[in-house]
Amino acid sequence: MVQYAVLAWSCRYPELLRYTDNIRILDELQNAGLIAGEDVSCLQEAYKAYRAAAHRLALQNQPGKVSGDQFHDFRQGSSSSGSKCCLPSSQPPNLRGDWRGRAQAEPKNA
Repeated sequence: MVQYAVLAWSCRYPELLRYTDNIRILDELQNAGLIAGEDVSCLQEAYKAYRAAAHRLALQNQPGKVSGDQFHDFRQGSSSSGSKCCLPSSQPPNLRGDWRGRAQAEPKNA
């Protein structure tokens, strides 16, 4: 979801391209006004919890699977404040890449 937000919004908000890690990209999405601060905190906490669990399992040479209820609260998009984690409701531009990898707005009839 974070990488999608960068792809969808970086043409309008080039500062989203500054960092490659999800935590700081989420901060930039907040700074750009695309995701509310409460939602960013929720998403960052969920990401850190998932990463910590994946690292623990990897260090134990265990498969990267957990029980379905282990991250239930994060999957529901809830935080301690009860906010929902989501992307902005306004539509990003419909983009496609040119042969040099640069994004271009698609024609309206495409």
